[in-house]
Amino acid sequence: QREITNLSASSGGATLRSATTMDRMTFVASAEAVRRGIKECDLLVIAYTKSIFELYDWNHSSTLTSNEVRQAFTYFDIYLSKVQTPKVICMFLRDQGEATPP
Repeated sequence: QREITNLSASSGGATLRSATTMDRMTFVASAEAVRRGIKECDLLVIAYTKSIFELYDWNHSSTLTSNEVRQAFTYFDIYLSKVQTPKVICMFLRDQGEATPP
């Protein structure tokens, strides 16, 4: 047996735990990681980032206003102006295949 460390994400944040048995080890990427074409570690970062953005959805609408996005970015020490924030949101939307204002 050898000790491994697992880092997992939940809506409450990341959890670090140790496992000491081989039967607890997983060598196959999760179905979600395979479906999205990303690595497991990237999926963890995405899940954690999503949980932070959900904390800043103050009106619980499941959508973020420009101000909520700007405040969420400050959690990661990224400071955007009120002019820059909509531009960043539009960049993200275009990356997702959505149309944005010019």
